[in-house]
Amino acid sequence: EGASYVVIDGFKLRQQTTFEVPTTCQHIRISRNDIQLGDIEGSHWVVVRADTTVVERNHFHGKSKLSVFLGVEGPGSDGMARGVQIVRNYFSDHTYAGDNGGEPIRLGLSGRSLSDAGAFVEENLFERCNGDPEAISVKSTGNTIRHNTIRDSLGGIVLRHGNRSRV
Repeated sequence: EGASYVVIDGFKLRQQTTFEVPTTCQHIRISRNDIQLGDIEGSHWVVVRADTTVVERNHFHGKSKLSVFLGVEGPGSDGMARGVQIVRNYFSDHTYAGDNGGEPIRLGLSGRSLSDAGAFVEENLFERCNGDPEAISVKSTGNTIRHNTIRDSLGGIVLRHGNRSRV
């Protein structure tokens, strides 16, 4: 709570609970970590709610249950974290057999779709991410999605809700 300019770099994250960056934080950087949290049904691994958070060069892998690797939300029931950057991460081996709720990246939720996020999702690699038909699910407004690679995966880039996002 209330942290600013903190860098989490070079860890093997193996906890059983969601790693959350709360709305009271700002300028948080999650960088170069190996992320394989507890594979618990419905437990998202990383949830960013804070503005100006950077998630870069991490490896998210080994998920087989319903939930997302990385979700971006925001304050209240309809706000979005602003200026989040998701850059050069490696998402692999998500094998949840359901058809919804297993996205590697979920950028917003339906109720937040008209909130401006201004997020950048770029230069990420997705391999064997078959937990959802959406590798990147966009449910917010004003985002830029570019230079991502999706290989050996069922999911694609899906603009579910929101306006003014560019791919």
